[in-house]
Amino acid sequence: MSDAPTNDAVFSMNAALNSALLTLNAGHIDTTPGLDREGAYLYARGLRHEVLANNRAISEPFAPYLIAGLVFAGLESRHVTHHPQELLAAIEFVCLEDSSSWDPRPLYSRILRRMTDTDVTHALVLVCAGMLSGVADAVRTTPEDRAREHRWAFSEGMVTSIDWDALLNRRQP
Repeated sequence: MSDAPTNDAVFSMNAALNSALLTLNAGHIDTTPGLDREGAYLYARGLRHEVLANNRAISEPFAPYLIAGLVFAGLESRHVTHHPQELLAAIEFVCLEDSSSWDPRPLYSRILRRMTDTDVTHALVLVCAGMLSGVADAVRTTPEDRAREHRWAFSEGMVTSIDWDALLNRRQP
């Protein structure tokens, strides 16, 4: 048994992964206990990083388009219902870096800010499900096989925490 402190983000990322798999199987958003916005965001960022690391020729401003294509292709291939504008808003924020040479489009920023926490979390789960499915389709494997690899990565301590409100420039009460 390890004396290292537990990282709660690992549990919430695993809940996001489980929710993504359930969503792909159900054809609509399906969530698991322990799911939260931070875990869904971190898992989506991890998936995005994996995609971009394997496509090094993609310039940074083009990343949201590549990710959007994978997400929509992955969701469509499994007939998962979704709201395209909310997904595009979530994708832009998943792709945004502190060093980005682009800004999220104002329409998507407004959409994301007006969404409830639950709606943002659900959109992020759909982004995760779409990327998981889209990548699996592209490399001729299953989302479950990709998920097994990601669970192993979780166990290796790759998870950090984030401040979602700061990312969206939201002020705390």
